[in-house]
Amino acid sequence: DLDYYPAENVRRVDSDDNFYSPSTGDYSILHLNEPVLDRKFLRVRRNGEAQIGDHATLVGHPAGLAKKIDTNGLVTGIGDDMPLVQYLHSILFNSGSPVYNLTRKYVELAAAFGGVCATYDCTGPGGPSDCSTQALVSECPASASAMNGKGIKAIASEIDPVELLVSPVSLLNPGTSAGTFDHPVTTYSLQAPDGAAYGSAWIDYLIEPPESSASEPFLSIEPSTPLSGTIPAGKTMTFDVAVNVPAAVSGCQTFNREFVVHDLTNEFTDRVSQTLEVGYTAFEVVRRRDGKSIDLEGIQQPYLATEQFTIRNLRPTPVHVRIRGTQDWLKINGNHGTPAALPQSVITLPGNGSAAVTVGLSHEAAYLPLFETYSARIVVESATGTCNLTDPIAIPASFTPGILTVRQAIDAVVPPAARSGPGTALMSTVLVNESFCVSQVKTSYVFDHEVETFPTVSWLAESGWRLRRPGTNAWMPLWNFNDIVPRCRFALDSEEAASTCYLYQAAKTACQFDGLEERPGNCEVLAVGDSPRPSLTHCASGDPACEEFTNVAGQPSLGPWSIAIDDRMDDGIPIQPAIRGWQLQFRGATTFCTQ
Repeated sequence: DLDYYPAENVRRVDSDDNFYSPSTGDYSILHLNEPVLDRKFLRVRRNGEAQIGDHATLVGHPAGLAKKIDTNGLVTGIGDDMPLVQYLHSILFNSGSPVYNLTRKYVELAAAFGGVCATYDCTGPGGPSDCSTQALVSECPASASAMNGKGIKAIASEIDPVELLVSPVSLLNPGTSAGTFDHPVTTYSLQAPDGAAYGSAWIDYLIEPPESSASEPFLSIEPSTPLSGTIPAGKTMTFDVAVNVPAAVSGCQTFNREFVVHDLTNEFTDRVSQTLEVGYTAFEVVRRRDGKSIDLEGIQQPYLATEQFTIRNLRPTPVHVRIRGTQDWLKINGNHGTPAALPQSVITLPGNGSAAVTVGLSHEAAYLPLFETYSARIVVESATGTCNLTDPIAIPASFTPGILTVRQAIDAVVPPAARSGPGTALMSTVLVNESFCVSQVKTSYVFDHEVETFPTVSWLAESGWRLRRPGTNAWMPLWNFNDIVPRCRFALDSEEAASTCYLYQAAKTACQFDGLEERPGNCEVLAVGDSPRPSLTHCASGDPACEEFTNVAGQPSLGPWSIAIDDRMDDGIPIQPAIRGWQLQFRGATTFCTQ
């Protein structure tokens, strides 16, 4: 309304240079066609983090209401590189409102959504649909909850800086009681960015040095550092800050130390902090498959299966760690569980060092009935209990005796099958290092087909899948130029019905074909299919290069098992599928082989 707002106060949004990223939260960055120089700007958090106890405010116009401000926010924790802010009231449509750190003078978050506990009715003169005025119907309860927000650091790089940039703003600096710190000297930088129309030609700064101490660790700034001066736009000044330890620290203690940097040009202040954490220990567990359980299997006895994980010391102070199992069939670092004592091992990690832990199966595992899955936990905890910051870590573990699964990753494109005669197949081999007699084997492959390349009745219409066991050059045909997807496993023992023969397990980004007709659904389910199930391809009579799949029963397991796969997409689909990997799952016994 140019009758109300002077034209010189109106800016247009430059639509060619805007930024919106829903993946990083409720943020929109709008570029104006002209700079606004007659008012102060707010800083956004670019590095460091808020501190527990900081005060915060929430400002917004939810649901078109007049400006709503709540200054009762308090930072009560830090998680996922964002402050946990409590005691701020928000309502529906508070989404996107800035959460401003009143103590540190930074925008920390955008509210991801407002709560729905407070509700308003539209009371405008046009009736219930006229929300030009609104009335409060119900208030939020008094109990505190955390502000649901998204940290602004994820998109801060999209905003051109104008103010003096101090880095790092906050730092955790672990050390030992003897005075050895991870960061004995830290290099800080003061950068005066080139803020274009919004920036100054220089920034005047002032540094208030930290206080010293005669008995506790303290910080000191390099004596040659000028504590005040001017930094031209686009330039950076660096200086060193050292940790000083006048006397050994007893036990474990935390010392919060800081110095102050003033941006005199833009009237901002940063309290630059180091948390000196002395004498504490902390560690983490590093695994190849984070979040997964330790799954052990085995057929040959004594059982050979093992799995390793690494414990890493996160502090310079040595740490004593206990690793214990909750079942006697476990073995930890060679220590067997027994009916009288569960397995455990205690190791000492040097400062910032690491060590591998091996989990295996004890002598007691031999007494477990076959083909059942047994569960346990591996607990990693401090062996001292004092001055340790890491809670006990529990890793799920399981053991299934009588079964062995071997896997091989491939990640390769499958060659096209030949329409006539032998083609060039993809070959892969996996080594079975346990010795037993095979009673049953199940083969699975994991394919990747491009989306929308398989809603066709001729999907995988021309393919060849063959398996070769150790000790022979003959291939067992599992599927060869069959126009029905193989969906079952062959039962080689009397416990399973003969109609369940060979399993092909698909895994794709989408699926519409179950081998007989097109229909949407889950590939993992559809590929298994229901009866009637297709029969296996048989060998031609007298072919020495071919072996019936049924012949694998009673054969020895030890040695290399190989597959050969080719595949052709029909109906004008040019994209060959990729195979991510394959696996063999055996059942067997350690008795004398019959073949």
